[in-house]
Amino acid sequence: MTVIVRRSPFCRGFVLNARSLALLDRRGIVDRFLAEGPTVPYVMFADPSRPLDLTAMDTDHPYVLGIAQTRVEELLERWLAELGVEVSWGHEVVGLSPDEDGVEVTVRAGGRDRRRRVERLAGCDGSRSVVRRLAGIGFPGTAATTFSLLADVEPADPGALPFGMTEGARGTVFVIPRPGYVRIVLDEPAPPADRDEPVSPAHFQGVLDEVLGRAPDGLLDTYHRERHEAGARVLLLTRAQAILGRRAPELEPVRELFGELTGLPGVGTHLAEPSYGVSTRYDPRIPGEHPWLGRLAPNLRLTVGGRHTGVAELLRPARPVFLRFGDHDRLGDHVRSGDHVLPVGVDGGVDGGVDGGVDGGVDTHHARCPEHPGLEGLLLRPDGHTAWVSTTADPQPADTLATAWATWFGSRT
Repeated sequence: MTVIVRRSPFCRGFVLNARSLALLDRRGIVDRFLAEGPTVPYVMFADPSRPLDLTAMDTDHPYVLGIAQTRVEELLERWLAELGVEVSWGHEVVGLSPDEDGVEVTVRAGGRDRRRRVERLAGCDGSRSVVRRLAGIGFPGTAATTFSLLADVEPADPGALPFGMTEGARGTVFVIPRPGYVRIVLDEPAPPADRDEPVSPAHFQGVLDEVLGRAPDGLLDTYHRERHEAGARVLLLTRAQAILGRRAPELEPVRELFGELTGLPGVGTHLAEPSYGVSTRYDPRIPGEHPWLGRLAPNLRLTVGGRHTGVAELLRPARPVFLRFGDHDRLGDHVRSGDHVLPVGVDGGVDGGVDGGVDGGVDTHHARCPEHPGLEGLLLRPDGHTAWVSTTADPQPADTLATAWATWFGSRT
């Protein structure tokens, strides 16, 4: 595998959210990131005086982690090197031509173009994806209506701007403390001519002065089936926050009401979990009402083979996982659905009957979970989302397990 990256000289990202941390935990590397910065268990949602409490979220990481995007890239690059993955910095994809056998990619580096033949090409290049555009994949949505400027600053007077949110005459200024400097994010009153072009310190200072009301008027003349629904939800919340953030007197009662609502039991969870990806649910394609079905499985504390472990640790090889619990043997040794036979072994994998995972199998284990004694079985995708779950209180038929197994990991007849 090769990762092609067009390195940006700028660091725009500065936090990792709860879902990102949960996924890093399921690859066994979250501690590397948590050692790099502070964790903050609250964020501003509507009313700056009533922050949204992230501890209301059902996750092992109910906070955001303050860490620069450049440092995230460095830590990920080290991990990829451990896995034997090549990272090509300073390279840009400028063309692609797919066919039945793969994709021919044109890569530009140092002013020269060269072609590479690959089996698969994944475009992980953001909201203005070059890969998506070259592949002719549309991106329906609405144009941006608000803009922000971001700067990392060593202030001459550290006390001039307080940390956190400051309401100015024409917008807001958000100051984030970092080691040796501060990060300032402020409203840009006018759309920039080029969003990729850096602004000068003088321009930034001018916008800061205008937002804070210290300048006269006129001084300055965002995987389709699964990710689309989750993205749409995040977009809905973002647009709602943008509306609530407008400096319009008629919105003050709405902001105050939202501030009161966020303190009520359940409301903060309802707002925080989708905002930070914790409640993301993918269509499992089987019936079932269990709250884990389709969602990222909780990091259950388990005993497997006499050893204490957890869901996150079992998922670190990036393979599917099937767990059978306690003395429940209702599923038997094999799961049948039509012509499909799925041999379910214990503690070591599937006996050759399943295609999927890294090595063509599913890691299966006989586990105990004292916190959830009613669990019968749990089938997890490599990303940690629950593909099937059965309990003694709500037992699921074996054919739904076979369907889920074949849907996500394939089967042989």
